[in-house]
Amino acid sequence: MLLLVVPIVAVIIVLVVLGIYTGVAAGVDSRKRKVSSLKDATSVFSDVGYGTSTYRLDDANKNSWTLRSDDGVYENISVSVPGDILTDLQRSGIIHDPFVDVNFLDERHVWMGDERVLSNGTSCYQNSFNDNTNNSGAKFKEEYKIPHLERRTRTWIYQTSFVLNKVKSAPFHDMDNFSTKVYRRTRKQKETNADENMTPPTIQHLLVVEGIKMGASVAVNGITIGNMTNQFMRRIFPLPNSILHFHGEQENILTVTFDPEIDTHGRFMACSGGWDWAPYSMAAEASCSSRRVFSFGIFKPIYIVQVNRVVVLHVVPKVRYVGNPLIHPLGGKFELDVDVHLQVARENSHSLRNNHCGEVVLRTPFGKDQIKMLRDCNVGSINSTTMDHFFECVITWKMDIVSIDVDLWWPHGSGNQTLYTIQVLYRDLCRGSSSKWIKRQIGFRSIALVTYKEDDNIPLEGTGTNCMYFRINGRALWARGANVVPMSQLEGRLTDKGHQALVQSAVAANMNMLRIWGGGMFMPRSFYEACDKLGVLLYHDLMFVEEQYHSAEKTNDVEEEMRFTIRTLLTHPSIILWNSCNECSRSQNISSDIYSQFVLPLVAQEDGTRPIWGSSPSFGFTTGVFGIDGIPNGNNLTYMTQRNVNKIEIHGPYNHGASKKFSTVNGQWSNSSYNTLTPFHLNRHEIGLSYPNHFVSEFGASVFSSFESMHAVISRKNWGLHGDTREKSNCTTVYENANECFGTNVLSQRNYPCDNHIEAYFTKVNLSITGEEAFRSQLYKCMISQMLWMKGTIEVFRSQNSYGTLIWQLNDNWPTGSWGLVEYGSYENEKGQVLGGRWKPLMHLLKRSLFRDVFASCGMGCNDEDNLGKCFVRNNGNVQFTGKVIANVWFFSGELHSRQSFHFTSLEPHDSIEYFNLELGREFRNSTFVLLSIVDDELMERMGQHLVIWNTPSHLHGLARNPGLTILSVVALDNGNFEILLGADKISLYIYLTSSMQGTFEDNAFCMLAASTKKLLFISTTKSSYPIQSNITDLFVKTLRIEHLANNTT
Repeated sequence: MLLLVVPIVAVIIVLVVLGIYTGVAAGVDSRKRKVSSLKDATSVFSDVGYGTSTYRLDDANKNSWTLRSDDGVYENISVSVPGDILTDLQRSGIIHDPFVDVNFLDERHVWMGDERVLSNGTSCYQNSFNDNTNNSGAKFKEEYKIPHLERRTRTWIYQTSFVLNKVKSAPFHDMDNFSTKVYRRTRKQKETNADENMTPPTIQHLLVVEGIKMGASVAVNGITIGNMTNQFMRRIFPLPNSILHFHGEQENILTVTFDPEIDTHGRFMACSGGWDWAPYSMAAEASCSSRRVFSFGIFKPIYIVQVNRVVVLHVVPKVRYVGNPLIHPLGGKFELDVDVHLQVARENSHSLRNNHCGEVVLRTPFGKDQIKMLRDCNVGSINSTTMDHFFECVITWKMDIVSIDVDLWWPHGSGNQTLYTIQVLYRDLCRGSSSKWIKRQIGFRSIALVTYKEDDNIPLEGTGTNCMYFRINGRALWARGANVVPMSQLEGRLTDKGHQALVQSAVAANMNMLRIWGGGMFMPRSFYEACDKLGVLLYHDLMFVEEQYHSAEKTNDVEEEMRFTIRTLLTHPSIILWNSCNECSRSQNISSDIYSQFVLPLVAQEDGTRPIWGSSPSFGFTTGVFGIDGIPNGNNLTYMTQRNVNKIEIHGPYNHGASKKFSTVNGQWSNSSYNTLTPFHLNRHEIGLSYPNHFVSEFGASVFSSFESMHAVISRKNWGLHGDTREKSNCTTVYENANECFGTNVLSQRNYPCDNHIEAYFTKVNLSITGEEAFRSQLYKCMISQMLWMKGTIEVFRSQNSYGTLIWQLNDNWPTGSWGLVEYGSYENEKGQVLGGRWKPLMHLLKRSLFRDVFASCGMGCNDEDNLGKCFVRNNGNVQFTGKVIANVWFFSGELHSRQSFHFTSLEPHDSIEYFNLELGREFRNSTFVLLSIVDDELMERMGQHLVIWNTPSHLHGLARNPGLTILSVVALDNGNFEILLGADKISLYIYLTSSMQGTFEDNAFCMLAASTKKLLFISTTKSSYPIQSNITDLFVKTLRIEHLANNTT
């Protein structure tokens, strides 16, 4: 017997060293900037055991792999598994860092092979559809045909070896007080199996591959055992004894061949090779001329397992609330089902029913251990493929738990995140052996996707058109957060620590929801566990987008992917919604749609505990879901296609970067006026859950990263937002905001420019100037411009009846003109980057005010003749607010114009907004600003501070260019953090501190008044990695840099 349970994703832990910015980093030989931390990487398994019969074939077991090209150009390259080919080629010194300048283009011939321009006529679905039409009936747009992508022609072969006698066969001792015996062969049994070239007849070896990106064939000892064509699937390959070497130390050779001719049908990360925030590789898949590709490799663990009779494939706990999910506190019960999916050796037709040896044990905190015999395993109609000589069956436990008997799991900011552990164990009574415990953590919470007015009689079936918001445990929720994209294009750079830091950043910025975007990847297990522990809700797309030919096909492969994905992720209480795809709503006019008729029914079969959704955005369903909560009801799904109803889910607005003078791979110049929203115009709305409302699941503005991030990937001569202007962009439009750029200007490949943002807030600025000082100023202006536009947009949303505010996007995929709130930062020792991503100014503003439960801001009235200071205060929290808003109006010269206080009593949760007016004439628009402070009467403490300026920075009068801003002291604390004391002689706005050391400032992009000081912390994330001999404070001070508004305005 062997126990086999595999997580959906395993990523790389990186041993880190401190990277310090020393002034001039770019220009060095990036070939020597090796990703050294990956060399000693180990992979993260789940806390479930595989049994001692598991033999890792990757870096976790120090198993050596080599890489070669089939044309003989490259031989015997030492590589890391898990990883990706570009990271390995860089580490081996064959290519430079792909993210530096345009190395990913200049050196693409290394991994692509001979370059050949593809024609426009290659159909991406020629084997499945006719006339570029998918089986939903929706034609793909001609605009997605990209004319000048080049085909990858070089085949790469990964190779390693293994010896079977290293695959131990003794089972685990029991780990939790079970009485077990270790099975050993008797002398007679040994004699029976004296031929060392044979294994016992019930023993079978399996090769388990958790994840390969792009098409590859797998072979053992020269015999092909199968292909991998789906990045999102685990594959289990039986290894027939006839192809294996069993004798002594005789090696078995394993090869994984990445052949560009293998068709993946788009089942890999859709943003590979280019999106409007990712590098455009100019490379295409052989089977589809417009389906971009980039790096590839064995990016998850790979191992050999030895099985006897039973393999545990999945342990799937399902928690569903039975009761009214719209009422708090909950008064119903929870149904807990635990499904254990087994594969059992097909010894004979009666082997299962006659089996009196095997049993499965379930241990929960809710009573005594429960035991079911293997013969009770239900074969039924199992929807998955099985291995040769094995069949699949399921053992199920069902139990009811009263809601008041458990501690509920709550989103961040609403309560505790209580998790309960359930455990499953398989044991063989005849052999006296058992596995180790398989552990899963669950949370008890109810979910309702509310779309009807709750005062009405809610229909039994279908989506409403009144509203869109969530209730968790009966409480209404204002969902605030962001969309998540893959942390890197290079899977070899992904780390657990990076994903955990990303989730921690979201929580620190007051977020309670993230959306996993459908053009990326299923996240590592560490990401989901961090969301479970920290209370971050997940609006989870399945990995389908219609752009660039990554939509669903009705195939066995896609069906297996759906079932595997849901079974693996279902245990996480953080996931509250399954969404079929990103922006696939155009196909929802078709009565027979692949998502409603194929993909989502598979999801519903596997998980009937969560709401499902047809697309992001979507109108919902007319049938197939319960009206009260959006959970599937077992009926056929049909889309709601009315266009004259309230749009309950919205994407946008988007503010794309653009330039008249400088062309890049993204962005199209528009002559339309730029609304700076400084200040925003305040309209009065009916506020409350009973009124029509909407959910904004995407909106954003493009933005660059800090100088600390960008200087590390841009050579010195290109230090400017227009790069070296002697080099041309040579761009032509392909479709929408996507261009092809064939010039040599490095910055033309960094996605969006920032000209229109900077010009709108700082007037005409010469962005063609290069140099360190110019580049620093340009990047600061770009980030502040994005922050101000997003500030105005969120202020508008918070004054409206909106219950979902998800920003596009949380994280950057590489250092570029992207949309991220945090910079690129997938692992610790990447030069110039911070683990989890350095916070941009907007992220700090979300933390300080914009994403707080109780929020106040001021704008202008709807009419131009209105005075300044039309204000509101909004309570989006779960508790009543009684307190005051204090408005201090300051002149930029440092004098106090007025102090005005407004008291509010019993501001009800969710349903309340109050308006108030400042006494401030329009003549003060360019000479004053307002600091709004919210003070809670009961707590007697400030609940955030919000800065309001009445015009763009270029129009502000009286702001001192040199405010005397100084660092008075820096103290290294015992916990590894740094305490910074700042002083200012005069008023200074949007003070932004950066450092190349690993960590985050507790506050940033703030203001200081005249003759004031401010103490703040730099929270270090690598407290143990600083050089022991060095003066830590000196190292930090050396990298500390301060920008502020006045020294960046003319």
